[in-house]
Formats: sequence, C-alpha cells, structure tokens
Amino acid sequence: MQMETSTSIFNNDFSDNDCHQDQLYSGPAEGAGRTAAAPNPDVIPDDASAHLSVASEPTPPTIPKKRGWPSKKAQVEAVKEPEPLLKTVSVMFYLAIFSEVEMKKPEKQCKPSNTFLQMKSDCKWDTTKVQLLEKISQVLHPKLINFNNYIFSWSVPCYQSSQMQLHTDDDYRFLITHALKPKEAAANIRIEMKLTEACVFDSVPHIYT
Repeated sequence: MQMETSTSIFNNDFSDNDCHQDQLYSGPAEGAGRTAAAPNPDVIPDDASAHLSVASEPTPPTIPKKRGWPSKKAQVEAVKEPEPLLKTVSVMFYLAIFSEVEMKKPEKQCKPSNTFLQMKSDCKWDTTKVQLLEKISQVLHPKLINFNNYIFSWSVPCYQSSQMQLHTDDDYRFLITHALKPKEAAANIRIEMKLTEACVFDSVPHIYT
C-alpha cells in the first residue's frame, strides 16, 4: 500500500513540473526580441505600396529624335532588295504589210498582206529590224530592200489604239512596254512601202538596217 501511494505522489509531482514548464516557455514577452515578419508573395500590395515601388525604379532617359532623321520604317524599306527584272516572255507581232501597188490605191481599198513575227521581249532593236525586213522580203519579194523605204507603225488593242511610229530604239522600247500589258503579249505592226520617188535604192541587193 505504501508503494502505490508513493507512486501516485511521484506521478503527481511529474505532472506538476510539466505544467510549470509549460508556463515558463509559454513564449517571450510582447515586443521582446521580436523580428520583422517575411513578406508573403501571395499577398497583393495595396495601391499605395505599388505606386511607391514603381516610383522607386529608375526610368531610362529618352533620346529626342532629330529632325531630318529617317524613321525606322523608312530605313528598313531602304535596305530592301531591289525588285527583280521582268521575266523575258515571247511577244507576238501581227504584221500588216502594204506593197507599193496597194499604197497607190485609195485608203479604204488598200489590202495588206498579213503575217506574224514572234520575238523575245528582251531582243535588241537592231535584231528586230532585221527580222522585220526578212518578213517583208518573204511577202513582197523586192529586188532591193532598205529599212528607210518603209513606214513602220504599231498599236496595241485596248491599250494603245492609235498608230505610233516605229523607227528608233526608243520607239521600240515604248512598243514593248505596251505589248506586255495584255494577258498574252502582242502588238500590231503596220508596214507601208514608200512610193518609188521616195525610196532609196542601191545597186547591190542587200538588206540594210
């Protein structure tokens, strides 16, 4: 019986010490040794604190734009690659060749000999002249042929309806620019032989350009 009593007393003493320790370590006094709490990243600051943080950040200096300086868009466009040249295509020339006999008739009664000539759009004017004289030779069979003995003119339906002269390199370039406008590059060329009094002849049958 005595041992049981001492055991219970011992247990009571142990529990009292535990309670006493709980009271001793209940925590430090208010305001003593307390450190600042770490900021919580999940908490959104109010407007005042947000403006304060933004205002504290330094703003980069702005460089004023001088007058006369091209814009960035203009600089980019300036360094663009040049546009490629037009692709070489075949041009169909529809020829209406009038002989001297036909040219002596009234205008409404003149009947041409029709043929065609296909050339590349990048052909030189001198090459085209030789080809035109070759076609004239095949149709009219003249003994002598000279480029100056014929009147050349051209037109492009729906783009250049009136007749334009064709005697120089500039005339030919102007013709090509209009001949390339239709879906199928083509042009009409009218060739009129001058009367004998206005013709230039040579003693040797040859094609002159």
